[in-house]
Amino acid sequence: MVNRKFLFLLIIYSIIVIIIPRVTYAEIIAIVPHETYYIYALKKFENKLKEKGINIDKIITETDLILSQGQNTFLLTLGSQTTKKFINRNINLFFFMTADITIFDSIVKKTKKKNIAGIFYIADINKRLNIIKKLFSEPCSIALIYSPNSRLYAKKIQEISEKKQIKLSLYLTNYDGFSDTLYKAIRENEIFWMIPDSSLYDYSNIKLTLVTAVKFGKPVITFSPVFLEGGAFLSYKIDTDKYIDQAVKNFYNCYIGRDCNIEFAENFKIIINKNLAKFWKIKIPTDQKNIILK
Repeated sequence: MVNRKFLFLLIIYSIIVIIIPRVTYAEIIAIVPHETYYIYALKKFENKLKEKGINIDKIITETDLILSQGQNTFLLTLGSQTTKKFINRNINLFFFMTADITIFDSIVKKTKKKNIAGIFYIADINKRLNIIKKLFSEPCSIALIYSPNSRLYAKKIQEISEKKQIKLSLYLTNYDGFSDTLYKAIRENEIFWMIPDSSLYDYSNIKLTLVTAVKFGKPVITFSPVFLEGGAFLSYKIDTDKYIDQAVKNFYNCYIGRDCNIEFAENFKIIINKNLAKFWKIKIPTDQKNIILK
């Protein structure tokens, strides 16, 4: 009787093994630039990943990009320049600590492919617009300049703005036409919104934007709190620890075969130039813990 029971259990186990295949996880290779903040972010990411029972198999620097990538390889890339080198390859890819929005357009144009996931080091659009709407209670128009490389991201901001009944006007240009487009956009609107488009905003155009906005007395929404010192009105600072937590969760879901999503940072503080807020008599909500005056 015992032997029959054992034989029965053995048959059931054999059927389960045949029907339910074993999950074979891909080798994880992290490619990290030499800068300290990237290395620090990867270390925190690696430690969080270990808590989920997953290890990074190999870490290489940006200069050691000679590697063979097979279908059973999962690349982790940090930084915009590193990510750009791999975004168009037919490989499993997860990116983070990346702030160049032209990568968003590159991904969306090809992501019917489900092997790319990541989280931009850029604050969530929806949450930022909610705060902007509270700050500027009276209807006002916002100008945003974009290039062919950031068209999809600009359209995304416009769509969300429309849902919140915020008027946002888009101006298409390239690097050579930036100056003329900037003057037109700032003159025709009350607020100017800068996006991290590397094909438009280098040091020269960032400086030109801030100087022009100050000249016309228009608030600038930007993507780095550093620009507040040059005359910008509003920016954000991402909570890096919570950003890493979000990145690990996103990566884990993609790695084990769930959804592979493109996300933006959900946890951040809005940084406001307090002198300009006072000058324009903009009331800062006192109940907003995620707003910092600088």
